Amino acid sequence: MVSPAGTGKTESVKALGNQLGRFVLVFNCDETFDFQAMGRIFVGLCQVGAWGCFDEFNRLEERMLSAVSQEIQTIQEGLKELVGVTDKKKGVAVEIIGKTVKLNPDMAIFITMNPGYAGRSNLPDNLKKLFRSLAMTKPNRLLIAEVMLYSQGFRTAEKLASKIVPFFQLCDEQLSPQSHYDFGLRALKSVLISAGNVKRDRIQRIKDGLLERGEEVDEGKIAENLPEQEILIQSVMETLVPKLVAEDIPLLNSLLHDVFPGVEYQAGGMEALRAEIKKVCKEMYLVYAEGEDSGAQWVDKVLQLYQITNLHHGLMMVGPSGSGKSKAWRVLLKALERLEGIDGVAHVIDPKSISKALLYGNLDPNTREWSDGLFTHILRKIIDNVRGELQKRQWIIFDGDVDPEWVENLNSVLDDSKMLTLPNGERLAIPPNVRIMFEVQDLKYATLATVSRCGMVWFSEDVLSTDMVFDNYLQLLRHVPVEESEEEAIKPGGKKEEEVLSPSMQTQNDCAAILQPYFASDGIVIKCLEYAADLDHVMDFTRLRALSALFSMLNQSVRNVIAYNNSHADFAMQQDQLEKYITKYLIYSVLWSMSGDGRLKIRKELGNFIRGVTTIPLPPATNNAIIDFEVNISGEWIPWQSKVPQIEVETHKVAAADVVIPTIDTVRHEVLLYTWLAEHKPLVLCGPPGSGKTMTLFSALRSLPDMEVVGLNFSSATSPELLLKTFDHYCEYRRTPNGVILAPIQLNKWLVLFCDEINLPNMDKYGTQRVISFLRQMLEYDGFYRPSDQAWVKFERIQFVGACNPPTDPGRKPLSHRFLRHVPVVYVDYPGQLSLTQIYGTFNRAMLRLVPSLKPYADPLTNAMVEFYLMSQERFTQDMQPHYVYSPREMTRWVRGICEALKPLDNLSVEGLVRIWAHEALRLFQDRLIGDDERRWTDDNVDKVALKHFPSINKEEALTRPILFSNWLCKDYVPVDREDLREYTKARLKVFYEEELDVPLVLFDEVLDHVLRIDRIFRQPSGHVLLIGVSGAGKTTLSRFVAWMNGLSTYQIKVHNKYTADDFDEDLRVVLRRSGCKSEKIAFIMDESNVMDSSFLERMNTLLANGEVPGLFEGDENTTLMTQCKEGAQREGLMLDSSEELYKWFTQQVMKNLHVVFTMNPSSEGLKDRASTSPALFNRCVLNWFGDWSNGALYQVGKEFTNKVDLEKPKYRAPDELAPLYEGMPMPPAHRDVVINAFVFVHLSLHQANNRVSKRGGRTMAITPRHYLDFIHHFVKLYNEKRSDLEEQQLHLNIGLQKIRETVDQVEDLQKSLSIKRIELEEKNNAANAKLKQMVKDQQEAERKKVTSQEIQVALIEQTKVINEKQTDVMEDLSKVEPAVIEAQQAVKGIKRQHLVEVRALPNPPALVKLAIESICLMLGEQDLDWKSLRSILMKENFISLIINYKTEEISDEIRNKMKKNYMSNPDYCYEKVNRASLACGPMCKWAIAQIQYADMLKRVEPLRNELQELEDHSSENKMKAAEVNKLINELEKSIGKYKEEYAVLISQAQAIKQDLAAVESKVGRSVNLLKSLDGEKQRWESGSETFKSQMSTIIGDVLLSSAFMAYAGYFDQQMRRNLFTAWSAHLQQAHVQFRNDLARTEYLSNADDRLRWQANTLPADDLCTENAIMLKRYNRYPLIIDPSGQATEFIMNEYRDKKITKTSFLDDAFRKNLESALRFGNPLLVQDVESYDPILNPVLNRELRRTGGRVLITLGDQDIDLSPTFTIFLSTRDPLVEFPPDICSRVTFVNFTVTRSSLQDQCLNQVLKSERPDVDAKRSDLLKLQGEFQLKLRHLEKSLLQALNESKGKILDDNSIITHLETLKKEAAEVAKKVEETDVIMAEVETVSQQYVPLAMSCSSIYFTLEALKQVHIYIYIWTLRK
Repeated sequence: MVSPAGTGKTESVKALGNQLGRFVLVFNCDETFDFQAMGRIFVGLCQVGAWGCFDEFNRLEERMLSAVSQEIQTIQEGLKELVGVTDKKKGVAVEIIGKTVKLNPDMAIFITMNPGYAGRSNLPDNLKKLFRSLAMTKPNRLLIAEVMLYSQGFRTAEKLASKIVPFFQLCDEQLSPQSHYDFGLRALKSVLISAGNVKRDRIQRIKDGLLERGEEVDEGKIAENLPEQEILIQSVMETLVPKLVAEDIPLLNSLLHDVFPGVEYQAGGMEALRAEIKKVCKEMYLVYAEGEDSGAQWVDKVLQLYQITNLHHGLMMVGPSGSGKSKAWRVLLKALERLEGIDGVAHVIDPKSISKALLYGNLDPNTREWSDGLFTHILRKIIDNVRGELQKRQWIIFDGDVDPEWVENLNSVLDDSKMLTLPNGERLAIPPNVRIMFEVQDLKYATLATVSRCGMVWFSEDVLSTDMVFDNYLQLLRHVPVEESEEEAIKPGGKKEEEVLSPSMQTQNDCAAILQPYFASDGIVIKCLEYAADLDHVMDFTRLRALSALFSMLNQSVRNVIAYNNSHADFAMQQDQLEKYITKYLIYSVLWSMSGDGRLKIRKELGNFIRGVTTIPLPPATNNAIIDFEVNISGEWIPWQSKVPQIEVETHKVAAADVVIPTIDTVRHEVLLYTWLAEHKPLVLCGPPGSGKTMTLFSALRSLPDMEVVGLNFSSATSPELLLKTFDHYCEYRRTPNGVILAPIQLNKWLVLFCDEINLPNMDKYGTQRVISFLRQMLEYDGFYRPSDQAWVKFERIQFVGACNPPTDPGRKPLSHRFLRHVPVVYVDYPGQLSLTQIYGTFNRAMLRLVPSLKPYADPLTNAMVEFYLMSQERFTQDMQPHYVYSPREMTRWVRGICEALKPLDNLSVEGLVRIWAHEALRLFQDRLIGDDERRWTDDNVDKVALKHFPSINKEEALTRPILFSNWLCKDYVPVDREDLREYTKARLKVFYEEELDVPLVLFDEVLDHVLRIDRIFRQPSGHVLLIGVSGAGKTTLSRFVAWMNGLSTYQIKVHNKYTADDFDEDLRVVLRRSGCKSEKIAFIMDESNVMDSSFLERMNTLLANGEVPGLFEGDENTTLMTQCKEGAQREGLMLDSSEELYKWFTQQVMKNLHVVFTMNPSSEGLKDRASTSPALFNRCVLNWFGDWSNGALYQVGKEFTNKVDLEKPKYRAPDELAPLYEGMPMPPAHRDVVINAFVFVHLSLHQANNRVSKRGGRTMAITPRHYLDFIHHFVKLYNEKRSDLEEQQLHLNIGLQKIRETVDQVEDLQKSLSIKRIELEEKNNAANAKLKQMVKDQQEAERKKVTSQEIQVALIEQTKVINEKQTDVMEDLSKVEPAVIEAQQAVKGIKRQHLVEVRALPNPPALVKLAIESICLMLGEQDLDWKSLRSILMKENFISLIINYKTEEISDEIRNKMKKNYMSNPDYCYEKVNRASLACGPMCKWAIAQIQYADMLKRVEPLRNELQELEDHSSENKMKAAEVNKLINELEKSIGKYKEEYAVLISQAQAIKQDLAAVESKVGRSVNLLKSLDGEKQRWESGSETFKSQMSTIIGDVLLSSAFMAYAGYFDQQMRRNLFTAWSAHLQQAHVQFRNDLARTEYLSNADDRLRWQANTLPADDLCTENAIMLKRYNRYPLIIDPSGQATEFIMNEYRDKKITKTSFLDDAFRKNLESALRFGNPLLVQDVESYDPILNPVLNRELRRTGGRVLITLGDQDIDLSPTFTIFLSTRDPLVEFPPDICSRVTFVNFTVTRSSLQDQCLNQVLKSERPDVDAKRSDLLKLQGEFQLKLRHLEKSLLQALNESKGKILDDNSIITHLETLKKEAAEVAKKVEETDVIMAEVETVSQQYVPLAMSCSSIYFTLEALKQVHIYIYIWTLRK
C-alpha cells in the first residue's frame, strides 16, 4: 500500500485482519533489519499463519529488498502449491533462511510505504512483481469524523462533522506553511478524541456538583443540555493552538468564528496546577505571570504541554534555542509530581550524540545475539518494573535534532500500535505511564510520517522575553552566592527571610540593586543587545550566549568586590565606590560579551554606540576605543597598554613554544579567559590560524595551577568516540551512591578539554555534527550515557574550551545554536604591526646577543621581517591557493631558523646575517608558491626589503642566487656552492643505491634545492614537511635519501584494500613506540593515497598538532607503553615515576624524534579538501611545492639517461628558427641537444593535448615525470635494438655477397680435380681383388676344424649325463641322515655352561654320564678314558666348539667299530636316558649316535663316489681337447674378418671416388646454374645494403617517434594518436631531425609473425588493436588495459595460455594469494576491476626491488617475496569512464581498447561478410592467410639462406644445404609469384563484393556510437555493450 502518512494504510490492514479473524502483527522496518532478521519473522508468520504488516518497508536497504524478494517468492510458490493439495493435514513445507517450515495457509504479507520521503529506497522490480499494489484513496473524513463523534457520545455529530472537516481543510490552506504543521487525518482524530474527553470531563463535573447539592442525577438529560459546539471548540483550541506560530493564532480564531459563529471559547481553568507551577517557579527563581504580564505566554506553554501530554503519548516541543523548552517540561514535571503525588522521572537522551545502534541496539550479524541500545534499555527497565517504575510518571525526552534515520524507528511507538519492534523479532509495548517527548530546534528533516504521529507545542523566540532572563539573573544574584564555597551553606529556597544576611550575600544584594535600573526594558543592556544583533559577528549571534557571557563577567565583578572586602575586612568597599566600580564594570562586560566575538572595528562601533546612550563615566574620547581599557577595583578606567610588561628573553628560549611575549591582545584575552575559566564556563576562541589562540589559552591555563589541559585536534571526521577515548586516558570512572562519576585521575585538579578546530567535523546528511551534539550534552547535562552499559555518567571537574577558525574559512561548518548558546566566543585576530614588532623585536634582541658585533642590527632585522611578512600576507591569500596561509607561525619559524644558524658561529658579517635572513625567508615564503611569477615577486621583494633596511651592505655577497645553506660539506650550517654540493651528493648517492634503494637519480638543480629544503626541516625539532608535487616527481625518493643522510629510519605504511583504521593505529603505535621509547629518529613518510579512511588524517592531524594521539594506547597497550617509557627514560638517566610524567616525556620524545613527511598530488580540488578537513597538515608542516619537473629538469634528465647513446651527427646544422625549450641549452645546438629538446617537446605536447581534451569534456590521463622517464627508457631500448638489427642485417648481406664472389673461383678448381679422381679409382680396384682371394682360402681351413670340434662335443654330453645320475643317488642316501647330524649339533650348541660345570664337578659321576662322556672323548680321539683325564678334557674352553666343528669324514673304521661295540649296543645309551642323567650329556649322546650313523652311510656310498671321480676326470680331458680346436677356429675367423675389413675399405674408397666424380660432375653443372640464379639475389642484396644507409640516417627520428608513441599514446583514441604523431613529426621536421615520412608504426615495431599470431589469438585485425598489442608486448611499466568490449581480455588469455596465465580481480578474495604465487612462480597475471584498485600492488608497479644475497625480493604487505624474473601483470577495467588517480597513471602504461568508428567499421564488415556471404569471407580469410603465409615463407627462406651463408664455414659449394636452399627458394619464389597473381584476381573479386557491404558496416558503427551517446541521457538505463 502506497500513500502519504496518515491515510490509514496500517489501520486498514489491521481492520481487514480483524474482520477475517486473523492475527495481525505490525513490524516497523528500518535499515537495521537484515536478511536474517526478516527471514526469522517470515518463519514465524509461516508457522502460526499470522498476517505480517511491514510498515515503512522501503526503509530497508536496497540490496536487502532484493534478497527478501527471494524468500517471499518461495512462500508464494508454497501457497500456490497448497491450493492444489487436497489433504490439508499434510501441508507444504518451504525452506526459509535454511530452515524447513510447514506453511500455514492463513499467512499473508502486507507492506506499507510512504512514497519519496527522506531515507527511503526504491523497490526493486523483482520485489514489486510479487505484490499487488494499492494506492490508498483519500479517506472520507466526513464519515470518519461523524462515526467518531457518535462513538464519543455527541448528539449533533452530523452537524459537527460537517463543520470540523472543512475547518481543518481551511487551516491547511490558509495557515502559514510550517514543517511541524499537520492537519491530516491523525490531527483530526486527536481533536475528536480530545473533544470526547472534554465532554466526559464536563459531565463528571456536573454530576459531582449535583451530587454535592444532593440533587437527582439524570445522565441523558445532562448530555442533552451540553453545549457540544463549545466543547468541540475547546478541544480544537487545546490541541491546535499549542503548535501554532504566533502570527497564525489570530487567523485560527477568525476561522473558528467563521465556522462556528457566535460560539465562544472557554479556557479550562487548571487552577490547582497553576498554583503548583507558581510555587516551583519561585523556588527556581523563574518568572511566573498570568494575564497580560511578561512571562504569561511561557506559563501558557507549560499548561499546553500538560494538555498535550494527556492527549498524546508522543509529543514534540519545537522552537529556537533559548525559548524556554527545557525549563517548561522540568517545571511541569515537578509541579505534577507535587499536584498528584506521583514521582516524575525524566530520561534525557541526545539521539545524535550516539550512533543509531547505541540508541536502539544491534543484532550481532554472526551470533544473532541482540544487545539493547539506550532507548530500548530504558524502556525495558520501565516495563520490567523492578523498582516500581510503572507507578511513576516516566518521560523519555529526546533532546536533539530529529532526522528520519533514527526517528522513524519510533513510528510504531508513536502511533496507536504503541509498540517498539526490534530486528530480533521482539515487540516492546509502551506502558501508559510513558511519554515520548522530542525537544528540537526545528523539524527541517522530519517527514510527515513522524510529524503527523506527534502532538506539537511550538515555542517561539518571544515566549521567553529578555526581561525574564534579566529578572531570573537578578533573582539568582540576590539569593544564590556567587562564591562556590558558600553554596553549601544556603540551599536555594531554603532561606528564612528574618535571618541576617552574610556579608557577601549583602554585597550581592547591593550589586543587584545597583544593576537593576540598567536591566530595565529601556536600559542600556537591552539597547546594546539590540544594536549588537545587527553587527557583524564571527559566529551567529544568539541572545542567550551574549547574556550568559555578560552574567558570568558580572559575577566576576561581584567576586572581585567580595574578595576585596575579605582582604580589607576593617574598611569594606563604600557604597559610592561600589557603584562606581560595578557600573563601569557593566560597560566593560557589555562590550566584551556583545562584541568580543567580532573584529576590532565592531568592538569600536559598539563602544561609540555606548558613548551615546549612557551617563556612566567613560574613558576620555581620545583615539583609543573603550575596548582598550579595563576597570580597576577602585572604579577607574585603566588603559590595557599600561599593563603590558616589557620583557627580555634568554637566548636559549628564543621562539620556544612556551614563551609568550605579552602584547595588548594577550594581556586582555588572558584576563577575559580567567573570568570564564574561574566560573568553569566553556568558551571558544575563534580566529585565523596562527593568531595565537592556542598559545593564549595555554598561557592562561598555565597560571591556573589546578587545571590540567588536554589538547584534541578535531578534523572533518571526528566523532564522540574520540572524546570518550581521551576521557578513558585521562580520567577514571567511579561508582558513587548517586551513580557513576567520571573524574580526572589527579585529585583536586580540573581537566580542561581543549578542542582545537571545533568547527571542522562534518555534518551528517541531516545537518548534525555528532561530536558537537555530544559536547552540547556534556555542557547542558554535565554527563553522557556510557555505551558499554547505558549507565549515565556524570562529569566531575571536567571543563571544555574550544578554538576554531572563522566559519567562513574553507571546510568550516557553522556550529548549532543550541550549542553556541552555552559558549561565549572571543575573536582572536592576527597581531597588528605594532604587536609583531614587539614580539619579534624581543626575540631578535635576544638572538643577536649570540654574535655581539650584530647587536645594533636587531631593529632593522625586525622591521625587515615584519615588513616582508605583511607584504606576503597581503599578496598571497587562501583564495588563490588553499595552502597560501601566512600566519605569525612563519615569523616564529623564521626567527628559529636564523637562531639555529647563528648558534655555532662566533662572528658573522652583516652580509652573512642578511644572507641567512634571506635564505630563511625564501624557504618559508617561496617554497610553497606555485607560479614562476609568484616566485620572482618573492625574490625581488626580498632584495628590495633587505636593501631598504640594510642600505650599506654588499648586495653581491649578501643576495646572489642561488642561496644554498647546508652542513653537509662542513660541520656548520653555512652557504655552499651548488657544484660542490652536486659532487658530494653524487658520491653519497652511490652508497645510498647499495644500502637502501636502487633508483638512479639525476641531480638536476631543483633536486639539490629540494634535498636541502627537506634536510633543513629534518634538522628542526617537530620538523614536519608537506611535499606537494605530481606523482613520480621524486617526493618519496628524495625524502628517503635525506632521511638516510641524516641517519633517520624511514617508515611507510603498507596499505591494501582491507587496511582499516585499526591497522593504521597499529602502525602508528609502532612508529610512536620506536620514536618515543627507543629514541629512534624516524621519518614517517605518508602519501595521500595511503589515506584509506578519513580517520587516518584525523589521527595525523592530532599527532602533528600535539605530538600525541589520545586513545591510541589503551589498557594493556598503555601499561606496556609505560614500562617501555620507564626503561627509555632510565637510559637517559631520568627518574620518572608517575605515568603523567612518563607520558609527557614520551610525547616530548616523539616531538623530538618523529618527522612526518606527507606527500600529496597538486590537484586543486584535493588540496582544497585537505586544507579544509585537516588544517594541521598545512599549519604544522613546512610546505614545499615540488610541482612538476621544469623544462630544465626534463632536459637534464634526458641528457643524463641518453649519454651512452650515439646521438651525434658531425655534419648537422640546426635551423635558425629553432625554439629551445630550456634556457640552458647550448647555442648553436648540436644534434644531441636538438634531440633532447625534442624529448622535452614531446612531453610538453601531452599537457597541451590534455588541456584540449578536457576543454571538450573528455577524460584525460595525468602526465607525470614517470611517463617521461618511461619514454626515455623506451627510446634507449628501441634505439639499441633497431641499431643492432640493422647492423646485423648489413653484416648478413655483406657476407652473402662475398660468398657469391668466392663461388665463381670455386667452380674452376672443381673442373681441374675431376681427372685426378679417375686415376685413383683404378688403383683401388686392383688392391681389392687380391684381398678377396686370400680370404677364400682361409675360409675353407676353418670349416674342417669346425667338424672335429663338433664330434668331441657330442661325447662330452653323454658322459655328463651318466655322472649326473650317479651323483643324484649318492646325495639321496646322504640326505637321509644329514638332518639328524645338524639337529644334534644344534642341541650341543644349546648346552648351558653351568650344566657342564656341574658334570665336571662330580668326583664320581653316574654310570650313564661317564658312559656318554667316554664315548664323546673316544670320538674326539682321546685314548685315556679314566674320569680324571675326562674331567680335564671337559675343563677345556674349546670343548663344545670341538664337538661342533667335528668332521664326520675323519671317523676311522676302528673308532666306528669301538663305538658300536662298546656303546651303541648298550640299551641305556640313548638320548632320553642320558639326558635324564645329565642335561649336558644328553645332547652329546644324541650327537655321537648321529655322527656314527652318518659315518656308516658315508662308508656305504664310497664305491659309488670313486666311480664318479673317474668319470669326471675323463670328462675334463675331453673338454681341454675341445678348447684347443675352438681356439684354432677363432684365429682363422679373425684373420678372415681382417681381410673382409680391408676389402670393404678398398671397395668404399673406390665407391667414394666414384661418387666424388659424380658429385663434382653434377656440382659443376649445378654451380653454373647457381651462379645464374644468385645473380638476381645479388642485385636485391646490393640494393638492400643501400637502404640500410638511409635507415641508419633516420633511425634517431624513427625511434623517437615510436618510443613517444609507446610511452604516451596508449590512453588516447585513434584520432588523438594521429594528431599527436603529426605534431611530433612536425616538430622533428622543423628541427631538421631526419625521420622516415612513410614510417608505419605497426610494421616498425612488430613483425609479420607476431601479427599473424595475434590474429590467431582473436585480436581484431584493425590498426588500433594492433598498435595496442605492440604496447602490450613492449611495455616498460606494466599495462593497464581499458577494455569495455572484453576483446583484449580474451586476446591476452589466449596469447599467454602456454605460460599458464591466471585471471583474478581486485574484488576477488583470493586476489592476494594469486598475486603472491604469480610473483613467486613467474606466471602472468591478469587482474580485472581496476576501479577497485588495491594499493598493495604499488610496490609491484613501482618495481621496488631489493637485492640480498643473490635473491631479488619484493615486499607485499608485511612479507618479502622472491620475485621471479618472468613475472608480468596486466591490469584491466571494463569501464571506459573510470578516472584514475595520478599515482596510478604514473605507474602503468595505459592501453585503450575502446573501439573507435573506423576500427568498429572494420570489425562490422568482417561480421557482415561472415553472415551474408560466408563463401566470400572464407575465400578472403584464406587468401589473407595465404598471402601472409607466402610473404612469411619467402622471408623465412631468405633469412635462413643468409643465415646459412653466414654460418657456412669455408666454401659454399661444399655445403649442399645451401645449394638446396637456393633451389627451394627459387622454386618457392616462382610458386609464390604464380599464386600471388592468382590471389590478386580473386582479391579484386572479393573486394568488389566487400565494397557493397561497406555502407552497412558504416551504419552499424554509427548506430553503436549513437546508442553509446545515450548514456548522457540516463547513465544506468542506457548501457550498451559491444557484445549486444
